[in-house]
Amino acid sequence: MTGPRRLYELHAPAWLARQSERFGRRLTLGTVPDVAWQELAVLGFDLVWVMGVWRRSPASRREALSPEALRRWRRTLPDLVEADVLGSPYAIHDYSLEPCLGEAGELATLRDQLHRLGLGLMLDFVPNHLAVDHVWTESHPGWLVRGVGAAVARHPEWFFVGPRGDHLAHGRDPNFAPWNDTVQVDWTQAGARAALADELARIGEVADAVRVDMAMLGLTDVVARTWAEVSAPTPPPPGTGEYWGDILARVRAARPGLILVAEAYWGLEPELLALGFDYAYDKAVYDLLLSSRAPELTTYLAPQPPWLERGVHFAENHDEERAQVAFGRDRARAATLVALTIPGLALIHDGQIEGARRRAPIHLARAAHGDLTSGEEALYRRMLAVTSERVYRDGVWTPLPTSGDLLAWSWHLHHEVRVVAVNGSGGPASAALDLGSQLPPGVEQAIAVDELTGATVGVIRPGPGATSIHLHLDGWGSALLRLHPAYV
Repeated sequence: MTGPRRLYELHAPAWLARQSERFGRRLTLGTVPDVAWQELAVLGFDLVWVMGVWRRSPASRREALSPEALRRWRRTLPDLVEADVLGSPYAIHDYSLEPCLGEAGELATLRDQLHRLGLGLMLDFVPNHLAVDHVWTESHPGWLVRGVGAAVARHPEWFFVGPRGDHLAHGRDPNFAPWNDTVQVDWTQAGARAALADELARIGEVADAVRVDMAMLGLTDVVARTWAEVSAPTPPPPGTGEYWGDILARVRAARPGLILVAEAYWGLEPELLALGFDYAYDKAVYDLLLSSRAPELTTYLAPQPPWLERGVHFAENHDEERAQVAFGRDRARAATLVALTIPGLALIHDGQIEGARRRAPIHLARAAHGDLTSGEEALYRRMLAVTSERVYRDGVWTPLPTSGDLLAWSWHLHHEVRVVAVNGSGGPASAALDLGSQLPPGVEQAIAVDELTGATVGVIRPGPGATSIHLHLDGWGSALLRLHPAYV
């Protein structure tokens, strides 16, 4: 599968506030100077996920202004003022541009600007739920999950009273408390699915790619499990047997080139990919790295599961803790390198390159400065530059046999060969890595150079077992080896 290999996520209001300060004038999405976006193109990014562009809900903002919420926001932004509070970007009031980001038409201007710089635009779509004050609560309450008496009595926290007096359900993941600033879409309703498909297709008029929030909540069995107490199950539409099959068929007919990325958990990404999504979150890689289970990660990667190259791999995003905090400095480097060098779409979060430690609330229009891990930016930029070469994009990926906590794989493109080695533990690791079989035909020997340090690691000759490179990596250490043919 060919497609984008690198995705940069930024929270639009906070990023725009930072750029306005940088350039000394108030900017909107359509007036950001080229240089700000060009910096991402130079680092090898294909797509920019401009998150949080849609109009925020007044009701969500009121909830985000509660005394408890304000205390939480001030812990990360001590000089917070009321104007900084926007509400959740995932409680959609409507799919028009949030006024603080610009005027109607500026998303199309931004898309065209990004295209000139070789970048694509990714935006969000939130199908599972809407804001509690969305127009559907009055115009189409039948498209929303409504409570029956017994369910409302058992779970009053699941519901609120809508403008027509209905008990409407809040959006919910079955494993967590409801999102109180949202209302749950009823996936079983054909009218709701058609409206969702139309909205997604409209987003595709200005976006090259769409990240679909909590996509797995629309799978037929998940819907039934989540809302069994509220309503009798309704048969899914014919064909795929899935609600998503109905929606995606409509969207593909209207926007055949639109890249669809599913936020997915619980190991359900293969099901969503089979239904027609182009990419899906592969949180298994993140969880294995976070829990320091390198041998299990090797087992997961070794058979090259068919969904791997369609996975979104990351060491952090806006839903996760900052990598510097969740992993620690050295392990964050290793996790980021893994995400960048296995097949799929690598996601880098705004601030990750600089070593940010403070997680910025996405309810706010700006973020606090500082709290960076010293010395990280130069290393991350070097890592991004090295791994943006064509061999990592268009080459053939092969996992290499290792032992213990060492992770290793190669990339081949014609006579270009790269070998990635990562110590998946906090203690030192030594290993003999047989690279003789990695040389292309006709290459009699090669010199292995670590592109992160510039150090020569050894000389390799062809043939199984002919030459083993002895690697010694400190805890969470890495090596990016370029094999330089001595002659062909």
